[in-house]
Amino acid sequence: MLMLKMLSLKDYVDHHGHGTHVASTVAGSGAASGGKYKGVAPGAKLLIGKVLSNAGSGSTSSIIEAMQWAVQEKADVVSMSLGSDEPSDGTDPLSQAVNNLSDTSNTLFVIAAGNAGPDKRTIAAPGAAEKALTVGAVDKSANEFLANFSSRGPVINNFRAKPEITAPGVAIVAARAAGTTMGTAVDNYYTSANGISMATPHVSGAAAILKQRHPDWSGDHIKQVLTGTAVANTRYSANQQGGGRVDITKALEANVYSSPAVVSMGAGFVDTKPIEKTYNYVNPTDSDMTLNLVMTAKNENQTAAPAGMFTLSKSVVTVPAHGNSEMKVTFDTSLGTIADYQAVVKATSSDGKIINTTIGGTKTEPLVDLVINEIDRNGKPAGGDMLWFNHDTGVGKQVYPNSSGKTRLSLQPGRYAVISTLNTNDEAGIPQNYTLVSVPLIELKSKENQEITFDARLAKEVKVTTPKESEKHSWKMGVRERLDTNHFGVDYMRNFNGETPAYVLPVKAPNNVGLFEFNFHSRNYAPAIEASYDDNKNESIPLLPVHFAPKLDGDKTLQEVNVGEALPADLSGIDIHGKLAVITRDSKQNPRDQIKAVMGAGAAGVIVVNNNGERVNLGVFTIDNVVIPAYTLGQSDGEVLFNRIANGPTWIKLHGIANSPYVYNYASMINGEIPDNPVDAVTEENSAVVNAHYRRPNGWLKSGDWAVALRKDEGGYFALLDKFEEKTPDREEWYSTGNKTDMKIMRWAHQYYPDVTDITRNMKDTYRIYSPGDKKEETWMGAANAPTGPENTWAYREGDTLNLNITNDNGDSEPGHWSWFGNGKDLSTWGLYQDGKLLAKGPDTTYQRKYPVSTEPATYKITADTSHPEWFGFSLATTTSTAWTFKSQRPTDGQENLALLWPRYNIGLDNENQAKGGITDHFDLSFVTQSGSTPDIQGVEVEVSTDDGNTWSKTKVDNRKDGNYKVWVKNPDTGYVSLRIKAWDANGSQIEQTIIKTYAVR
Repeated sequence: MLMLKMLSLKDYVDHHGHGTHVASTVAGSGAASGGKYKGVAPGAKLLIGKVLSNAGSGSTSSIIEAMQWAVQEKADVVSMSLGSDEPSDGTDPLSQAVNNLSDTSNTLFVIAAGNAGPDKRTIAAPGAAEKALTVGAVDKSANEFLANFSSRGPVINNFRAKPEITAPGVAIVAARAAGTTMGTAVDNYYTSANGISMATPHVSGAAAILKQRHPDWSGDHIKQVLTGTAVANTRYSANQQGGGRVDITKALEANVYSSPAVVSMGAGFVDTKPIEKTYNYVNPTDSDMTLNLVMTAKNENQTAAPAGMFTLSKSVVTVPAHGNSEMKVTFDTSLGTIADYQAVVKATSSDGKIINTTIGGTKTEPLVDLVINEIDRNGKPAGGDMLWFNHDTGVGKQVYPNSSGKTRLSLQPGRYAVISTLNTNDEAGIPQNYTLVSVPLIELKSKENQEITFDARLAKEVKVTTPKESEKHSWKMGVRERLDTNHFGVDYMRNFNGETPAYVLPVKAPNNVGLFEFNFHSRNYAPAIEASYDDNKNESIPLLPVHFAPKLDGDKTLQEVNVGEALPADLSGIDIHGKLAVITRDSKQNPRDQIKAVMGAGAAGVIVVNNNGERVNLGVFTIDNVVIPAYTLGQSDGEVLFNRIANGPTWIKLHGIANSPYVYNYASMINGEIPDNPVDAVTEENSAVVNAHYRRPNGWLKSGDWAVALRKDEGGYFALLDKFEEKTPDREEWYSTGNKTDMKIMRWAHQYYPDVTDITRNMKDTYRIYSPGDKKEETWMGAANAPTGPENTWAYREGDTLNLNITNDNGDSEPGHWSWFGNGKDLSTWGLYQDGKLLAKGPDTTYQRKYPVSTEPATYKITADTSHPEWFGFSLATTTSTAWTFKSQRPTDGQENLALLWPRYNIGLDNENQAKGGITDHFDLSFVTQSGSTPDIQGVEVEVSTDDGNTWSKTKVDNRKDGNYKVWVKNPDTGYVSLRIKAWDANGSQIEQTIIKTYAVR
């Protein structure tokens, strides 16, 4: 029985196609192909589930849960065609889980090596696990060439030989999940795909066959037999192919086997003693077995290794029946040049059967020590994190300084970068500030240890002034660098919340570092709280809001009560109902627990006074259910407050701004250095300003957003989510336009979450490029909500292929906005037709799909249907249906956009997407083509329904002769208006769109 993926989602259907292809490669019947595309083990029983999302990604915890579930269900083989983006040394949680589960069960984990070839040291997690049977990929040619994408070993840091085995992974034809377009379609039932994911199930199927023949064999036994009987390709080394390409026939014939069949010698240096490892020949038969051993050794370039570099303790060995014989292999790195090496021991029994043992080892230069002293801004050992990165190999690792403030790295000679964020912590370990330090280039030479010091006391504070008073709400800083285009690069970034100060240690990059960039992003808001004593002096109190606690909106005057450390004894017998509780921070308690204690006692708010040092940046979690405003105060200001309370009743005046009327989205990207004076200013001359309006339908939960600046060549990003309070704002949003970068383009990505409790649902904006002085209006979540484009789509024809990226997620009234949903409640389907005949269909989106079509001119139709029963917590656009009809023929040259029409709705609605009821009103309707131009519309028809689409009636449409149409609607007194439009142009293109509950009336 094989386990492929785990049942962890409510939607068990394969909407991607990957899982179905993999399962079919293992055990497909081939029925739809007359047996031509039958799987490796069609008789195997599959324990099938789903752990990854429809996009093909998932969390580490869910994958580990899946592996545990498979073992609990007694799966004999677990096939894992998945892996991390980065190489691993096997100490990651996924790899460790594989080792632990393998040690405590008879299950064999067959795992993909990764698709990061052809570079060395690219084995991903969990394939880096020692106990995994890790699979590489070859093609199906007579030469069985190693696939270019197949990840290679050795495993980073420990030099373990991986992968152990290979299998075909190029042009693999297997079952096609209904409605999916993964790979290159062969027909309606099968698709061809390339990848390490395609190779892995070949080995899993072979393991299943072997388990069926030998049900008493353990997973490790199966692993060693498969590896030891694989067919080695003389072109490749142990770190490229392991034992070689899987051969189930030879595996079924095997009797004696080698354990392990792939022996890792690790790494040795020119001046180290020879490395010795042992392995065993195991004989499960009833007769003694004599083996003749012949060993050949070579380096990674297939040149013979020096005589004596690898030696065996014996050349002939007799393995007793039901016993084993130990062999010793020695790897002498005083011989040979620096390289990866392998040896293959061919063991031939008296009956002519051959079992191979593959041995991998690396000769490298002796490690050198790089000692780094970390000093915080108070002169004490610094906390934080550190990343070292080898420019030449691309290998790096994150490490954490110990309490001594001295980190010793033992590294191979080479060229390195070291980047660190030093924390200056208080006595309770809470950071008071952060300091970014980077050494762009350190050259470590053989036998020359080095020592450097990171001293945060020499750092400069990063400051950004803004036109109006503001404070950091969320921010990030980091560096990215690369020697040149022929070397690996590193991008280091840390994200933070709150007003904690940011510092940097200035540095200029050497001339031989081709790219070095310091970047700093922040989102600044109006101060959330102003506080002062309620007396004739009005002395201010510098409160700092606790992150994610509710914010006060408006003015309030509250009496303060000293509640000590908020222990039960402190709260006994005092009345704090409706008052502001003042807590002394207790390093033995979590401040979140202190806040919850006074909240439970009826306090209207809380101030946490630091017991040592400045005010601290604290936060609460959603699960804490904190419902009162909370703030922190430094020790010295707290003492003043406590003295006032001790001398009599004390009242504080509070003025809170729950939702800032403005946000400064600041970004700088500085090339060549971390500046000596990291101070900048937001001005109208270097920024764009967007007046943003956020529609807030009834029943909405707490919402939030993030915005992040991207370089012109950057697509991936990470940002912290900022939450709005219950009242969603209209606000002024400022965006940097590249004032601190010599790049010509700075792009902004902005994403809005109408319900932060469900981050699978959000509204995205297309990447925006702003120019200094730009002014813009922008509305989020404005009706009508329907599939959007063309700003976020492409739809073009190249030769006889349609290339489609049309999102049938609902956008809003703002061109460029589009949504993504994934929580199982929101559904969508699409279809593609040629002259009325269905070519393809599926769920979700047509994201990045290619479809072969007729060479002759034809009429095509694309349909997109969505269902949102509780979309973003409100009841608009509960269902939508869109159909684009257009003509297309082979372009005369290159590619051309498809002739799609896109509607634009401009409906005058209030902030809750409502229109006035009981009146006749109008809205503007216009259209654009896929290329963004105004089409030659020949006719427009609009129907209206006030009973959610049960009945429809045509309404008046006025042509304003400027490409816009005025649509008249008689709004009911209450309820909803649904719209159904139809428009066509002079080229034969047509758009039909129905939106149930387009907008509400009040």
